[in-house]
Formats: sequence, C-alpha cells, structure tokens
Amino acid sequence: MTGDAEPVRLHDARLFPGGGGRDDTAAARDWMRKTLDTHGLSAAWPVADALITAARTRRPWWLSLRADESTVVVQILRARTHHALRLPDPIPGLADGVRHTYGTARTPDGLCLWATIATGPVIPPGVDDHH
Repeated sequence: MTGDAEPVRLHDARLFPGGGGRDDTAAARDWMRKTLDTHGLSAAWPVADALITAARTRRPWWLSLRADESTVVVQILRARTHHALRLPDPIPGLADGVRHTYGTARTPDGLCLWATIATGPVIPPGVDDHH
C-alpha cells in the first residue's frame, strides 16, 4: 500500500436462488467480478470463477467474498449436496505470482467450499519485512 490509498476492506455475501442453470452461475460470476474489480482484486477472478463453476447447484447457495490488500477468501455454502467438489489443476488464466488453496467441509445440511487466494508478493520464510 502506498500514499494515501484506503486499505482494502471487503466483506460481502449474496444469496443465489439455485436451479443450477447458466443464469444463476452467470449472475454469481458477474457479482463476484464487479465486487473484486471495485476493490482492485481482479487477479483473484480465475480461482473464484473455478469455485463458482464447481459449486453449481440446484439448491439456493451463499457466495461470500472477504479480502484485504493481498488475500481474497471466497466461500460458498451449499445446501443438500451429496459429493465433494474439486477445482481444476492448474486453474486456467491464473496470473503468475497468484497462489491459492481450497477446501471443502461437510455441514449438517450440505457442503461448505472455500478458496484462499494470495495476490500479494511472496515473502520468503524467515524474512522480517519490518527492517
């Protein structure tokens, strides 16, 4: 962060009606891309897009975006799903230097998926950036 720029503080969520169709998925992608663009976090698009694609469901689902200057967390809560999902490897369109992890967890009524996307510089272990 340089100058007088405001720090990134993103914490937003939206409910999508389900149906599993292209309209629902397209609406989620559109909202995600506009939200990430607004906060200068477009490098996270490919991972968030892959998670949305993997999570296509016929049931209503929540999409949550949280972020700071260098990390984006995308979370999807799906109701009544019966199988775990996997993201493609490698993710098409991922920029050099963007790293991600993802996971799934069963919930009492479905599945939670999340991805953590690091868009900032890599700091090698043991390097103290305060000196």
